[in-house]
Amino acid sequence: MFRFNTDAIEPRHRFEFWADTVNRSYTPLQMEPAGEAPFRGEIAIESVGGFEIVLAGGAGHRTRRTQAEIARSSEHFYVATLHLTGQTTFVTPKDQVQLKRGDLLFIDTMHEIGFDLSQPYRSLQVKFPKDWIDSRIARPEHLTSSVLSRDNPWARLFAGYLTAGFRVADKLPASAAEMYGQHLTELLVEAFATSEPAGTPALAAKRAALYMRARRAIAMRLGESHLSPRIIANDVGISTRSLHRVFAEYGETVMQRVMCERVECAARLLAFTGARRRTITDIAFACGFNDLTHFGRIFAERMGVPPSQWRKQSLS
Repeated sequence: MFRFNTDAIEPRHRFEFWADTVNRSYTPLQMEPAGEAPFRGEIAIESVGGFEIVLAGGAGHRTRRTQAEIARSSEHFYVATLHLTGQTTFVTPKDQVQLKRGDLLFIDTMHEIGFDLSQPYRSLQVKFPKDWIDSRIARPEHLTSSVLSRDNPWARLFAGYLTAGFRVADKLPASAAEMYGQHLTELLVEAFATSEPAGTPALAAKRAALYMRARRAIAMRLGESHLSPRIIANDVGISTRSLHRVFAEYGETVMQRVMCERVECAARLLAFTGARRRTITDIAFACGFNDLTHFGRIFAERMGVPPSQWRKQSLS
């Protein structure tokens, strides 16, 4: 775990240290002092299941992410923020929202956003790799800046699971951490499943829902080497012919998507420090491959380098 707070820093240097630490350890942000509350900042970062959970808190400042910070970012990810305590105002170019305790906010880091953190607050944030969400939601752009209140049962379930994972992250073995990451992602997807904007044409909405359900079925069965369109169609509750038609509308075949998901799963595990002791063979088989030569060729075609080189570059 990475931990830092400003309590031990000389008061006149606290803000400078805080801004530098957050920009280096989390993501590029623009910050400025604000409000009457004394400035304070704290951050703790846990890695679990292939992504990061961040506990952030403090008071006395504002944070923005403009096009300048977006241009300096080396990665594109989504953030689900659980508001724990205090007062926080979320700001976009078009709107602003006062977050309440238990609210769940979904953010796309490639969009301009801001937070008024002048009053004491604490939040728990989880960074989701972009492909984890894109592979499970047909139109993730519709979720950007969405807020679910604590009255939503899925939001409450997600909040409890996220909090528990942060507390035990350093005690989870690699296999359990991987499973936790998958379950947390599925909970987030279900929590925001009702956020599809009104007015979407019925047929388009139905196709999008089927596509999303099929991709979730693929994600849940990824380790099964015998996974086929027939099995996926049965899970979704449609014919195999209808399944092929749905995927064709998105410009891909069912098995192309299966192979893509398997390669991306293997890439995440190869780059995950918690899976450092697992062999490449073990990871390939866990992701549904049953032929190492085939795995190596497909992986290199998609990722640009062989699996061994990918792991070496990622872990270094």
